[in-house]
Order: sequence, then structure tokens, then C-alpha cells
Amino acid sequence: MSRLGCKCGETLSWVACPSENIIHVWHKTDVDNKLTVRPLVTALDFYSEDSEFGYEYWYCTKCKRIMVVNVKTSRVRYIYKKSCTLDVLSDISNWHDQIYYINDIDLDRLTDENIDLTLRDLINEYVKTFFVSPDLKKVCSMDKDGMYSVKYELEEIIPPKK
Repeated sequence: MSRLGCKCGETLSWVACPSENIIHVWHKTDVDNKLTVRPLVTALDFYSEDSEFGYEYWYCTKCKRIMVVNVKTSRVRYIYKKSCTLDVLSDISNWHDQIYYINDIDLDRLTDENIDLTLRDLINEYVKTFFVSPDLKKVCSMDKDGMYSVKYELEEIIPPKK
């Protein structure tokens, strides 16, 4: 259980479980690796193991920022802000980093309703898919019309403390 201050002044909290300030972000390669080793892993088991990937993801409901926190150091490493522009991208073929996203409240509800929900079903039916640019500066998703648009932009990289 912890708290985190957002740049906008809002206090984010992980005291309540599930938390509106916690989101789960998994890289496609991590999900694929887990499914190769354990094809029938449940979403609940995967969720309880997701800290093994090294980061926590905090979401500010006030300004919509996402803070990426290094689990080992408990320090914010990246801050993404909601995109203010309507950048539509025609080609993301070189964007190899695909991520899956679900908020803590939805994940908790889904695993409560179906404790045997597999990770594969969770990914296929409930999570949102995003793509990260090679330089990590933009995060986009596919719109209903099949076009990709930027949803988040990197606002700040905080260097590790020495």
C-alpha cells in the first residue's frame, strides 16, 4: 500500500484495493513468454505475478497522466501525458512494442466474476491494446475506423538516482 504525488498536485493512492490509480500494463512479449510456458495460466495468477516485470503503472484520474514506477527503487521513471493533439498515424509498422492495458478495478471485477478466467481470454476479450513508438515518446491505439492515433506522449524521463 502506498501513495504517489502527481505533477498536477493530485495524491494518488493504492490504499484502497482495487485502486482507481493503478493500471496494469503488460508487454506483449512478456505475455507471450508466459503463455508459452503456462498456456492455461489464469488472469488472477498472472496478475499476482505482474510485479516480476519491474514496473508499476499509476494513473491520475484528474489530469490523466500515467507514471511508470520502477519497482526496485520505488521511483517514478517515466511520465506520460494524455495527447492534446489529434495525431493520426498512417504507418506504425516499425512500432514493435505492443502493450496491453487494463485498469485495476476492471481486472479485480473480472477475476472476481470468473476466478478461472485465463490470461489468453482476458487479453482477447477485455484489455485494450496499444503500440509504443521505438523512441518511447508516443503511445497509440487503433481507432474504430482502422486508423492509429496518438493517445499519450512522453512528458518526462526521470534519470535513476545515483
